[in-house]
Parts: sequence; structure tokens; C-alpha cells
Amino acid sequence: MIENNRIVSDNELVLITGANGFIGTKVLETLLILGMRYVRCFVRPTGNMKKMEKVINDWEGKAHVELVKGNLLSRKGVPFTRWCNGRILPIA
Repeated sequence: MIENNRIVSDNELVLITGANGFIGTKVLETLLILGMRYVRCFVRPTGNMKKMEKVINDWEGKAHVELVKGNLLSRKGVPFTRWCNGRILPIA
């Protein structure tokens, strides 16, 4: 039996930065497999979205995955941290 020692519940919003990268896409897929149902993905506007979009499409109707495009190097990209109640997975 696997014990659930998660720091966040399945129904809390989780933010993944760098979600469209190799590791970020794997983190997104793993969170969805583990039952997380609300995930916000922060991605660079110029990044490749194909693999991440495939994962999102595979989970359509089973989970709510939101894309937010921006740049962490810009002050305009920082306010997204307020959208997730402190549950951030920094991948980038």
C-alpha cells in the first residue's frame, strides 16, 4: 500500500514553471497521473509546446490544465506566483 504524504491535495492548484521543457512535461504528466486535477503551466512564449500540448490533450475532460505564457526574467512575469497559493514547482 502506498501512503499519501503529499504536501498538496488533488484539488489544489499547482504551478509548474518551465512546463514545456523536457523535464517540465514529464512533471506535468506525472502530476496528472498521480491525480492532481488543477495545474497551471508557466511557459516561455517562444518555447516548443508540442509535447506539452499532447499531454494536455490526453487529459482533456479529466483535469484542468491552464497555460500561461511569460518570461521569468521580466518583472511582468512575476505576478503569476500569486495565483497558486504558494504551490510552485520550479522546473526552468
